[in-house]
Amino acid sequence: MKRKIGIALILALVMIFSSVTAMAITVDVGVTEVKIPVIIDLTYSVAGVELSFEYTSGLQFVSYEAASSLQGATELPDVVENGRTIVGFYGSDNRFAPQGGQLNIGTLVFSYTGNDAQTVSVVETGIIKLLDKDTTERETRKTPIAITVNRPSTTEPGTPDPDTPGGGGGSLGGGGGGNNTDTDAIIITDDEVALGAMMPFTDVKEGDWFYDSVKYVFDNSLMNGVSDTLFAPDANLTRAMLVTILYRLEGSPTVTTSASFTDVPGGQWYSDAIAWAETNEIVNGYGDGRFGTNDNITREQFAVIMYNYAVKKGHDTSAAADLAAYTDEGSISSWALNAMKWANAEGLITGRTATTLSPGGTATRAEAATILMRFVEDFMK
Repeated sequence: MKRKIGIALILALVMIFSSVTAMAITVDVGVTEVKIPVIIDLTYSVAGVELSFEYTSGLQFVSYEAASSLQGATELPDVVENGRTIVGFYGSDNRFAPQGGQLNIGTLVFSYTGNDAQTVSVVETGIIKLLDKDTTERETRKTPIAITVNRPSTTEPGTPDPDTPGGGGGSLGGGGGGNNTDTDAIIITDDEVALGAMMPFTDVKEGDWFYDSVKYVFDNSLMNGVSDTLFAPDANLTRAMLVTILYRLEGSPTVTTSASFTDVPGGQWYSDAIAWAETNEIVNGYGDGRFGTNDNITREQFAVIMYNYAVKKGHDTSAAADLAAYTDEGSISSWALNAMKWANAEGLITGRTATTLSPGGTATRAEAATILMRFVEDFMK
């Protein structure tokens, strides 16, 4: 489920490429405000831009200041999702054309009070391209840009840094100098890779039965790889992984409570997702106080969790298939029977063979991707 500009916003939950455009800026001693201009360098006009970034703990994001050139634009509310901050603008009746190839779209403002080097990493950009006066096209791009913010090691306060354009206030820190946007800016260009045009996994190839579904969950930020280059389609999916995927699908809402399960400590990558799922009665655990966080999920457990999520979303879950043709129908747990009938009727979980459902078998990551694609594309629409 993507966030889109205008009608719906573009969801940003992505991996950072190993090839990153790196820049460094120096802020004078005593300066506590860092301003980083953002420029798009494109060959076409845009109707909106959305920027997704993260930053290290020594910085604090203050605001996005839209450029004065964006007259009539509507600024998006700042959103934090999955540890990344999302800012931007759109204009339903306004067209923003780069001047001389570049358009200043605003400034990211941070507070910086320490001396250690800190990093701002831009990971994804959503661009609404203007094709003609009434037609736009959304494009989501990986944008591997990292900017290091640090203090000068030898320069005295108020003394111009010879490597920093703009004078004694620091290139981005106010004071006596101005901002040099040609050097010290985040610049988004046509060279960035469109998110939907690539997939980095060497173990997922065109022609694989799961290729389309893996591409779908990757493009829609529902599932990442186990590394930058591996998806591990045949590896088992854990219970924590599935709940985290549904939590992302829901938009990663704010969680104010902790999970009650004894094997779900706070502060883990899955903690908020499981707490959210428990609060919304999507999961119940094993009944002995445990959730089974790292247990491989079975196909019948998968069906039950998806069924509960569909109920939570208010979808019709009355469909029920006759499972008599499967010789292992009798091995379906009583608590999972209705969910398995529903999942089979909706085409989400089909037989492992023509005559077996394998309800107690584990679900692989490739199978999970396929079920999720079917659920979002076919059932939820």
